[in-house]
This record gives sequence, structure tokens and C-alpha cells, in this order.
Amino acid sequence: MKKLNLISMMLLFVTALSVMSCVNNDNNSDNLISKADQKAYQQRISGTYSGKTRLYSFDANSNKFVKQDSTVNVAWTLNADSTMSITNVPVKFFANYITTSNNNELVNLKAALAAAPNQNIKAYYCIPSTNYVSSTSINYVVTALRFSLTYNGAAHVITILTNANYVGGWNVTQRFAYVLAVTAGLYIDNTYYSSNMTTTAIEMDSK
Repeated sequence: MKKLNLISMMLLFVTALSVMSCVNNDNNSDNLISKADQKAYQQRISGTYSGKTRLYSFDANSNKFVKQDSTVNVAWTLNADSTMSITNVPVKFFANYITTSNNNELVNLKAALAAAPNQNIKAYYCIPSTNYVSSTSINYVVTALRFSLTYNGAAHVITILTNANYVGGWNVTQRFAYVLAVTAGLYIDNTYYSSNMTTTAIEMDSK
């Protein structure tokens, strides 16, 4: 809980940058990161990590995240190509944070998630600028979580977008990896439900 509240206050230095700004657009601004540097940083932090995963809801009244559950034996791999593989994720937790608005697609997804076993999911991350890198850490933004879920006789790709104002990180000396993803939207296949995913968070650390 302490870690999440601390990271929650670490708003990105350049929140105006979109997640697509992970690729240098040849602008000469000092904080832009070159493709070569970004690749080198991603290569440096790549590896497989394991530890505890904590699941949080957001209490709007107190403006705080509240831990709902935690689980062990979760492993994740940071890949040099800006993807992340995460095993054994309890995706049923997300069912609590989908508002259906009487939409059949969302009703079906909510029910499927509630009954789903743990899943292996794919995540995406980026290092948007040199402001995310220091002598002690390499920080990054998790931009989306994605997994397949079969229900009602068909396979669907579920994509959960994440809030770019929260960061994960990698400690240079300890090789300690920290992942934080705060929900910010939902896709079912190619259909976007911008306001039907309320705020929750997944936190993972390798200590």
C-alpha cells in the first residue's frame, strides 16, 4: 500500500506526451529519447522477474487506492521489444470494475471474467523520454494489458488501457523490477468502451 501511494504521487514529468511518443519524432527537444537509446534501455531491463501481485480499488472519497487482494507466484518478463509477458494473472478481479450500462457485450464479458481462471497476459510498456531515466533507475509507463478470453462460443481479445500518469521502474543497482498498471479504458476486440472500466490497479514487485 505504501508503495502504491508513493508511486501514485510520482506523476510523469511530461504528461502531455502520449504513449505514442515512445518513438522519436526527430524533434530537437532535450527530453526526447532516440530509438537507439530506447532500445538500449529496454534491453538493459529485459529479464524475468517474480514476486507478489497486489490488487487495488480506488476510493474516490479518500482519493486513495485500497488493497483488495494479493497473490504470490506471479512472474513477468520484460522484453526488449517493449512488450511484457505476465503469467498467472487473476483476471476475474476485473469483473468488479466493469459497468455494463445494460450493454449485452459488457454483461457477457463481466460474467466471463467472473468465472475465468488465471490467465497469461501480454502488456505493453514504453520509456517516453530521457526524463524517465536516471543514474539509479529506468522508469516506464505500462500502456495496455491484453489477453484472450473465450465465452459465448467465441474467442475475444480483451484490451485494458492504462493510465499514463503512473509509472513502473527498474532499479539499476538491485535489478529490482516494479510494475504498476492503473486501468483507464476497455476494448472488446475492436470496440472501445471508454467509460465502462472504473479505476483499479495491479501492482507487482520482485522483492
